[in-house]
Amino acid sequence: MNIGVIENKRKQKRITVTELCEAAGIDRTTYYRLLKDPDSMKISTWYKIVTYLGMTMLERKESLK
Repeated sequence: MNIGVIENKRKQKRITVTELCEAAGIDRTTYYRLLKDPDSMKISTWYKIVTYLGMTMLERKESLK
């Protein structure tokens, strides 16, 4: 997964890591681990994150590359 697309959107919307983690139901430690190893992210977690960020279909597709 391309976690950079997700991180860019998070920063663009000025959403903190804490807010994003609460919305996705994960803890901050898990999120930071996903930044280092994005391929370990469960699809259900990815879906919660991209939905919370309001990502377009194109952005979602880019984040899966």
